Amino acid sequence: MSVVHSAHVTERRVQTARIGLHMRRAGQGPCVLYLGGSNFDMRLRCAVMQSALPAQFDVVTYEPRGLGRSDAPPGLWSMRDYADDAVSLLDTLQIPQALVLGESFGGMTALHLAAYHPDRLRGLAVMAATAGGAAGRSYPIEEWLNLDAEATALAALKVQDQRFRQLLRTDPAAAAARLAQRIAMETAFRACPANAAGYPRLLQARAGHDAVPVLPQISCPTIVMAGRHDNQASFAAVKWLSDHLPKAEFWVFDGGHGFGFATPDPMARLIAAWTAAPYSDQENCE
Repeated sequence: MSVVHSAHVTERRVQTARIGLHMRRAGQGPCVLYLGGSNFDMRLRCAVMQSALPAQFDVVTYEPRGLGRSDAPPGLWSMRDYADDAVSLLDTLQIPQALVLGESFGGMTALHLAAYHPDRLRGLAVMAATAGGAAGRSYPIEEWLNLDAEATALAALKVQDQRFRQLLRTDPAAAAARLAQRIAMETAFRACPANAAGYPRLLQARAGHDAVPVLPQISCPTIVMAGRHDNQASFAAVKWLSDHLPKAEFWVFDGGHGFGFATPDPMARLIAAWTAAPYSDQENCE
């Protein structure tokens, strides 16, 4: 299998056969496709590009349909649509296979991508994501749609890290600083008309996420990562996902929902795994 290299950092809009997507690409080496969370607007944050991954890999990411500068096609959207969008981008960039890293909503998308397009993955890693359906879905964050930015920020902090409630009691100043930062992010996210219109539609697709029937189809080596203090993608639900994937290993980190980029450890461990067998070989994952 050929490996795609990228020597420069680029950010641009790409018109695929399915949809227009706003993408960013950096680094060189084997390709890693990063699928971000439900509020992944790269103008606000793009932690994957500040991580160690681009030093070892050609990292490609993009704003999902309905968010940021990507298109919002008419009609109802499903998780399969998000997976097919990802494949369409790989096709347009002429990337035959990639290592796929999905975080939260992006991890849900990655499960459908791996199930329906197994030939496009060399390996899969999902962080803070669940299988959905009867196995236990992630917290229904669509419940926050009618809340203002401050109430949403407070609810999110309490759900995404169970230690935040204790922080409110033991260190109110630190809790207030975290809350102010989250309110600023929520306010900026909602200020974009595309996000205001597209985010509810994305959450509708998220609410219908159920990868349980297709988990046996995911045949590539998979790393499933959980945050010990995460109540959005609960430890039990993430562990269930790992237990029901054919070739999965389960990693636990001492963090909340955003553990993947909160410290260097998760990406350092992922890089070590992805530069060793079986991920370093050139065989398809089928």
